[in-house]
Amino acid sequence: MVLKDDPGLHRRQVRNGLKDARAQAGRTQQDVADQLDWSLSKVIRIENGTNTISITDLKAMLSLYGVDDANTVAGLVAAARASRRKPWWYEFHELIRPQFAELLSHEAGARSIRAFSPTIITALLQTDGYARALRAETIVDQAKRDRLVDLLVKRQALLREDNEVVTHFIVAEAALHLQVGGPAVMTEQLGHLLQCMQSPQTTVRVLPYTAGAHPALSGSVVLLQLADEDNDVVFLEGAEDDVISHDDALRRETYNAVFQRLESKALGQDASADLIRKVQESYR
Repeated sequence: MVLKDDPGLHRRQVRNGLKDARAQAGRTQQDVADQLDWSLSKVIRIENGTNTISITDLKAMLSLYGVDDANTVAGLVAAARASRRKPWWYEFHELIRPQFAELLSHEAGARSIRAFSPTIITALLQTDGYARALRAETIVDQAKRDRLVDLLVKRQALLREDNEVVTHFIVAEAALHLQVGGPAVMTEQLGHLLQCMQSPQTTVRVLPYTAGAHPALSGSVVLLQLADEDNDVVFLEGAEDDVISHDDALRRETYNAVFQRLESKALGQDASADLIRKVQESYR
């Protein structure tokens, strides 16, 4: 399955189409619930994309909103049917947290991804050897480790297939020196960073030790700018739990400001490449 066929993307298409149609019809969510004899919570869940919508319910809402254009109706019906398919990551669903699963679905509709981790190489830049060595320290079950690495490799491949996604990564200098897997693994990993920097779609910049304290010392952050929505998605990864948000304006503003601060402290791309090469040589 190609990335753009992820059912999460189709679910957002339906959600946004219904929200726009309701706004154009001048109706409130409570009005819709009253007219269709539904609970208000059902309308909210549909518009939030929490639940998939039946074709019958979709057509009832479109009729209420006065949407009768055949192409518009057919497009939303097709999207609703596609939203019921299993996502590409479903084979790994028992291994991942719900918030991370949501992140994977949001990536399908991203036009840009920004990511930072204060101590390790961020996941989308990890080599196979680095990913395996990293997970060997936290996951006892080898079969589970292998499947999580398989998930990561597939995720990276899908993003590479989508040439529309622009990625911006800030790598902490500490992550360059933390010997995950030993010198050979790190030599390969840093070489991979340099290779990624050759892509016109990817920016990799290093946050040097000399940058000092910064507002993302406490954990990893990923910001997604979606192609079909104005709001950024904020994903915060934690040791025990993750947080994902696309409706919290304050959190969105806070972490956009955080990333801007990190960018202001990071080295430029050329200086970052020079530092990566220097550290890579030290492993040899």
